[in-house]
Amino acid sequence: MTNATAVTFAKVQLGTRNQESKILGLHWTKATDTISHSFQRNEVPSTKPGLLQALASVYDPLGFFSPVALVGKMLFREACEAKVAWDSELPKELLQRCKAWMKKFSERVDL
Repeated sequence: MTNATAVTFAKVQLGTRNQESKILGLHWTKATDTISHSFQRNEVPSTKPGLLQALASVYDPLGFFSPVALVGKMLFREACEAKVAWDSELPKELLQRCKAWMKKFSERVDL
């Protein structure tokens, strides 16, 4: 194994694969020069705190995934404008739109 492809302790701890590094928390594949991100698909948020938790799971320091996060922020704003209580169930129509937003998350997005 050459020094350039050696698996270091840090790479094992970060969970990176061969030929892949992490830059600002995003996966960078050197061979294809692509940046990718894996979204965690959890259950559909049915309350305001759940919606905020889903938004917080989108870590994007460079703004590549802003369109995905923007839709969620708009949904949260609508919940606030509808004056939904903090721990109350979201209205049915808003909940359906949250489900559609969560379905758009894929396992891994490559840029």
